[in-house]
Amino acid sequence: MTGNGKGPRTSAAGKAMSIFRAFTGDQLELTLREVCDRTNMTSSTAHRWLQDLVAHGALVQSPSGRYSLSKLMWEIGTRCPRASIMREVAMPFLQNLYHITRGHVLLAMPAGDEALLVERLSKSLPVKPVGRVGGRLPLHATGVGKAILAYSPADVRKRILSRNLTAYTCHTITSPQRLREDLAGIRERGYATCHQERQLGVDSYAFPVFEYGTESVVVAAVSVLVEVRSREPDGLLDALRPAALQISRALRKLPLHHPFDGL
Repeated sequence: MTGNGKGPRTSAAGKAMSIFRAFTGDQLELTLREVCDRTNMTSSTAHRWLQDLVAHGALVQSPSGRYSLSKLMWEIGTRCPRASIMREVAMPFLQNLYHITRGHVLLAMPAGDEALLVERLSKSLPVKPVGRVGGRLPLHATGVGKAILAYSPADVRKRILSRNLTAYTCHTITSPQRLREDLAGIRERGYATCHQERQLGVDSYAFPVFEYGTESVVVAAVSVLVEVRSREPDGLLDALRPAALQISRALRKLPLHHPFDGL
């Protein structure tokens, strides 16, 4: 994307969306320089667009000059039907899972080549999970991500496996062949495990959630994160398995007008 008049012309909507997409991960505020780096806009172009978005209430500029998304953007985001319906349907089962396991409980949905964290129920543990609600998680290095990736269409798996896989820790699987074998194992046993692959000191166990209760369309994944070797996995799996099935069955009862085909 270019913002200096050279190369392919970018529409006004495209420029605005590139700025909104710059606010990813756990970084809630960005400087002008950071926005330029993430959008490939020149400083003058980015500054002009940032100021325009501030004037229209989409962004807020702090006294230090940093930019953040406004409450208006949060309000608009909560109206996303797919994510809000999924969260509302899953919440009773997530709360029950949290009370049973007393670990970090995550609900994520497919979002392109990543997983979108829709909900997280947490408690005070020695190690806090990476990621906040509304943020993206890698498919190859998280429990929810691998549960989604294992049951994603073959072209999605092929695309992810063809990339250079980011190593977040020394335990992250970065070999395409090893990841391919891991995904096959997930499909065979029905759940994903992630041992310190995204964050040191954290183990994750995850089950996929399927639309209409079938294994044809994966629409989400639910996981429990615990401190390494602090819990027996069998107890976590016994709590996770019915939670994922119950969410799938609850979705099946809905008269869906917004198919959960990813974001």
